[in-house]
Amino acid sequence: MNDAVEFLIQHGGVVLFVSVFAEQVGLPVPAIPVLLAAGALAGAGKMNLALRIARVTPDELKEMMDNGQELVIVDLRQPLGRRCC
Repeated sequence: MNDAVEFLIQHGGVVLFVSVFAEQVGLPVPAIPVLLAAGALAGAGKMNLALRIARVTPDELKEMMDNGQELVIVDLRQPLGRRCC
């Protein structure tokens, strides 16, 4: 268990992104345990979550860009590789 915690502390951003992305595209990978563990580690001050997962309005996005914030935008509203009918 200690190795898993250390791995999450060192590679937290990538692990969060991959687990949430995999769940969103339909793979049977639960993201909730990873999100809970990352939140607990961040709350304990062991992990810095400089990652914001939220809905952002165009005005908020423009303000962030004007302030010089570095942004990575991943839009997961449409399933990847799936076509209906």
